[in-house]
Amino acid sequence: MNHPLLHQPISLGSLTLKNRLVLPPMATEKSDKGQVTQALVDYYGDMAQSGPALIIQEHCFVAPEGRASVHQIAFDERADLDGLKRITAAVHQHHVPILAQLSHAGSAAHKALTGQEPLGPSAVLNPARTASAYGQPELPRPMGEKDLVRGAGRLCRGRPQGPGSRLRRSGDPRCPRVPAEPVLFSPYQQTDGCLYRQHPGRPYPLSPGSDPGCTGRRPG
Repeated sequence: MNHPLLHQPISLGSLTLKNRLVLPPMATEKSDKGQVTQALVDYYGDMAQSGPALIIQEHCFVAPEGRASVHQIAFDERADLDGLKRITAAVHQHHVPILAQLSHAGSAAHKALTGQEPLGPSAVLNPARTASAYGQPELPRPMGEKDLVRGAGRLCRGRPQGPGSRLRRSGDPRCPRVPAEPVLFSPYQQTDGCLYRQHPGRPYPLSPGSDPGCTGRRPG
């Protein structure tokens, strides 16, 4: 089939892509317990050489308690910055930009893997969780305001503790990152500068009046 539009350039924010082919984030499990391996570097270099205009690196955990699997790439304080720069260099040598998918597993995380309690918007079992090699599903600890602030800071590339800031300080020239599936924050919405917890059929402010920008009004 002939699709000439696929090979036309397109602007995406500050990026100008040479075509409209994008490699989506796909978990390879090629890291060594979170650290970058040569297999990962080779994989992304090969993918860049194959012709896409943009690569989105597989999901990377931004906090120890948000780790989804043993070989997920680390983007927290223990991130292998030198290894991540090697991935970036392998992709950039083919003149392809690369983003990274940031992830927090939320209530889908396993204490047997992370050593910490899983977090969730409420103390409700994740309906997608089943027994696995990590054991039976665990009841998550409901998130409080401190958890939300900490989680947002880890996912925000502009915060000093954010993964993007750490990589920029290390000299990694990678493009901005993109958040992964909203496992941790999907039950919340933002209105009037205030986070609201989604309650069945009735959202309510997480903490009315605690945020100067929050009117305490329910959305909708």
